[in-house]
Amino acid sequence: MKLLSKYKSVLIISFLFLSLAAFADELPRISVTGTAVTLVKPDLIIWNIRVENEEKELNQVAEKHTKIVENILAFLKTKNINKNNIQTSSMKFGVKTKYIDNTQVKDGYFASTDISFELRQLDQYNGIWTGLANIDNVEIINISYDTSKRIDIKNETRIKALLAAQSKAKALAEAVDAKIGEPILIEDTSQQWSPSTANNIQFSRAEVSDRSGNIAVGELRIEMEVRAEFKLITKLK
Repeated sequence: MKLLSKYKSVLIISFLFLSLAAFADELPRISVTGTAVTLVKPDLIIWNIRVENEEKELNQVAEKHTKIVENILAFLKTKNINKNNIQTSSMKFGVKTKYIDNTQVKDGYFASTDISFELRQLDQYNGIWTGLANIDNVEIINISYDTSKRIDIKNETRIKALLAAQSKAKALAEAVDAKIGEPILIEDTSQQWSPSTANNIQFSRAEVSDRSGNIAVGELRIEMEVRAEFKLITKLK
C-alpha cells in the first residue's frame, strides 16, 4: 500500500514538472545574441619547430638526432626558456625510400621530432630566431601569439557580450511597448579561441616592436558571443 502511495506521489510530481515545463515554453520571450571584442597585446610567442635528419644506418640517424635535440634544448636553456614550457612530441624514425626505374628501394633512415616552447620575453625573439637558424636540420613550422591572461580576458569579454545581449533585448522590447523580465536562457555560443598566427593578428597604429625592430606583435582580437532569452512582459493598457 505504501509502495502504491509512493508511486502515485512520483506520478504527481512528474506531472507537475511537465506542466511547468510546458507552461515555460508558452511564455512570451525574446531571444537575442550579444557580442563583445577585447583587443590585447600578446605577451607570449609559441614556437613550433621540427628536427629531421637522414643517415644511411639506423644507429647513425638515431645518434645524430639525439645530439641535435640535445643541442636545441641546451640552446633554449641559455635563453632562459622554462623547461616546463618546452614539449617534445611526434617523435618517430623510419625507412627512407626512393624510386629507381619505377621500383621503390631503401635509401637509408630518417628521424624526426617536433618541439614546441613558449617565449615570454619577447625581446629575445631575434636571438632565438638567429640561434635556431644556425642549427642544422631544424625547421620552424609555426609561430603564434597568445596571452597569459587568456582565461580572465575571455571571462570579462563574455560578461560584456551578455550585457550587450541584455541591452539589445531591452531595446527591442521597448520598440513594441514591452519590457524584458528575468532571463530564461543564457548560452555561450562563442567559437573556440586559439592562439593567433602572424596572419591573424590585428595590427594597430601603435604597434609594439622589440628592441631590434624585427617583430611587431600588434594586438590579439578576442571575441565572445552569448545567446540569451528573456521573458517578454507586455505593458497593460
